Amino acid sequence: MVFDSRTDLRATYDALPDRFAASDVTRVSGSRRHLLVRFFAESSDFDCTMVSENPLCAAKGASTGDD
Repeated sequence: MVFDSRTDLRATYDALPDRFAASDVTRVSGSRRHLLVRFFAESSDFDCTMVSENPLCAAKGASTGDD
């Protein structure tokens, strides 16, 4: 298991910059970094959106709601 708890996962997300790429996810290595970027962007638990596929990049607070 990569994270001991949801709190640990949240702390990892909170430590990332407002716009982050797989290389910014230092808690894990290899392809797991890409999986975490996608997870953060696709999970409703995180206010995060995918902004680029190549390079893989996401941004916090970039949700596109129907305002």
